[in-house]
Amino acid sequence: MKTLTLIFSVFISSGLATFAQSPLKPSPKNMLVTFPISENKEMKSSAQIPLFDSIKTWNWDTINSVWVPNMLTYPLSYDSNGNLLSQTQQTWNGASWDNTYYNEYTYNSNNNQLTLLLQTWNGTSWDTYDSIINTFDGANNHLTQLQRHWNGTTWVNDQLITQTFFNNSILSYVLTTGGLGYWGDVFSKTYTYDNVSNNLIGVDAITNNMGTWENDWKLTGHTYDSNYNLTYYLYKVWSGTSWDDNESYSFTYDSNHQLLTKLSITYSGGLSNSGLVTNTYNANNKLVNQVNQFWTMNSWHNASSQRLGYDANNINVWKVNEMDYNLANSPNTKDSTYYYYRVISGIAEQNTPETITIYPNPAHDWITIRGNDIEWLMLYDVLGRTVTTATNLQGPYQMNVATLPRGLYFLSAKTKTQTIYKKIVLN
Repeated sequence: MKTLTLIFSVFISSGLATFAQSPLKPSPKNMLVTFPISENKEMKSSAQIPLFDSIKTWNWDTINSVWVPNMLTYPLSYDSNGNLLSQTQQTWNGASWDNTYYNEYTYNSNNNQLTLLLQTWNGTSWDTYDSIINTFDGANNHLTQLQRHWNGTTWVNDQLITQTFFNNSILSYVLTTGGLGYWGDVFSKTYTYDNVSNNLIGVDAITNNMGTWENDWKLTGHTYDSNYNLTYYLYKVWSGTSWDDNESYSFTYDSNHQLLTKLSITYSGGLSNSGLVTNTYNANNKLVNQVNQFWTMNSWHNASSQRLGYDANNINVWKVNEMDYNLANSPNTKDSTYYYYRVISGIAEQNTPETITIYPNPAHDWITIRGNDIEWLMLYDVLGRTVTTATNLQGPYQMNVATLPRGLYFLSAKTKTQTIYKKIVLN
């Protein structure tokens, strides 16, 4: 029987294994590591995880105060490992659903997504449009992603992202495009970590300006609390002669290491508040409300909000987004997404033994794992696809999850005596 649900941030209409980011915006470590499928299979058990049969999205009609259909993703097909193989997206024309996009996916034996083929509807048939090709090394690190478009006769490269890793941490990120009039590197980032806890302490970005590499922006000044939660970093931009402070970010957490607030302060035109994200959790430590605010006229005003509800099993079953608030703090637009799903065998959650501590949960940017002699740990999504791993942990370990899609994940960790499983929510 199908169940009508709203699953927080598990939106797979793109279904894209991507680590592309805007080169103009700062971002922490942006792609992580994966385990071989042999480890992944070891962690399968009798718990249930959802596979989506269809996904429907509505927009709020502010004039008539009703929900109006917007997008339908149907049907969706999966392989025996729960990997999404294909999906069709349709839009509502006021009377019926019209085809819009059709996506096909392939995977390697480790469940890493190798290709995405995107097709568009011309009114009578599907036309080839875009494709993405990913490569991974033997440790399942995501090394490259090539994005192409079809010009009617052949594939034309649009951009290539290349990354390097060392000890499960990303060292460099290079963006290559044809934007310079020729195929060449246009943007690069390098990452720096401390030597004790492997915390990220710096990101430096440079841009290719007509053949000359120039400073662009950097993240610096990172601080962490005693629980290895990120509490502060500073975003600087290059003025042409010096580094100028542009914006700082501060974070607070509750006693369960869950992110409570993220405050941004701008240095442009004088020191001033800029943005504020505030999270609220229920008694089960589940995110129930997130409010994004901006500073204007010497006070905070809502920019967007998201409200979430959960069933008796603590599974997120609905969400409502409200956006484009006016200065009276009333939303001008809303949307909601409903997911119809079935279940397959997934991961049974176990209580974490006292020797291993995992926090915060829900998490936003980082997950800290503390324990002795952890042989390996792995984070994977609701479709069973491994998204990051680490091995041979001798002390506290911080897992960067800032760029992963928000939603439900499963974390497993193996010690010399047992393997434990925990559900992790990214918000």
